[in-house]
Amino acid sequence: MKHNVLFLLFVPLFINCVSQKSAEERTQQNVGMIETTTTTLSPGENTQQTTTELTTVDSSTDKQTSVIITNNSIEVKSRSPLQSHGARQITVGGGFEMNRNTRDGIAGALVANVDYGIVDYLAIGLRNGVSYNFDAHEDSSTITNESEIFVKFYPFDLFKIGINNIAPFAQGDIGLSVNNSRFENNESLRILFGGTIGVRFPFYKIYLEPYMRFGYPFQWAVGFLIGGTVVRFPTTLTN
Repeated sequence: MKHNVLFLLFVPLFINCVSQKSAEERTQQNVGMIETTTTTLSPGENTQQTTTELTTVDSSTDKQTSVIITNNSIEVKSRSPLQSHGARQITVGGGFEMNRNTRDGIAGALVANVDYGIVDYLAIGLRNGVSYNFDAHEDSSTITNESEIFVKFYPFDLFKIGINNIAPFAQGDIGLSVNNSRFENNESLRILFGGTIGVRFPFYKIYLEPYMRFGYPFQWAVGFLIGGTVVRFPTTLTN
C-alpha cells in the first residue's frame, strides 16, 4: 500500500518535469537571436555613439522583438507579421467571381488559388477558374477554364506600413484560357494575360480576399477568395 502511494505521488511529478523540459526545448528551437552593434563618430566632436540592437525571432509565428540600446537610451520594438500571408508559407483558397467569359451578359466562375510567399512582400502562385455563362440556349452556352501562374506584390510589407489586418496587393497573371468554342470561331485555346488588384484581410491563419482583375480574353472580373495557411516553414535568422 505504501509503495502504491509513493508511486502515485511520483508519476505526476515525473510527467510535470518532462513537460516543462519539452516546453523549454521547443522554446529554444523556435526562438533565435541576432545582435548588431554599430559605432559612429560625430564629425568635429570627441563623442561617439554606439547602437546595439538585439532581435529575437519566433520561427513558429515570425514575431520579431527588437531591443535597441543607444548610449543611455533603450527602445523596444515588436513586429508581429500578418499570419495568413508572408514569407515562407503556403496558403490555399477558393472562391467565386463574375466575369466576361461570354458573348453576352455575365459568366460566373468557381476559383481555386494557391500561393507561396518568397519574402514578406512577394509571392508566387497558381490559379484555376471554371466559368459558365448560364445561357439557356445550347448554341450560346459557354464553359471556360482558365489556368494561370501569377506574381503577387504587397507594397505595405515592402515599405513597412503597419496597418493591422489589411494587405493590399497588385498581381500579374499569365496562362491559358480554354472554352467549348461554340461561337468563338473555333478559337478554343487562347493565351491569357492580365493584372489583378485587391486586398487580403488576414485573420490569424485564414483570410478574406476581394479582388478585381482585367485582361484578355476575359476582359474583366470581380470576385473573392476565402482561404488560409496550410504550411508554414521556419524562418532562418541572418545577420
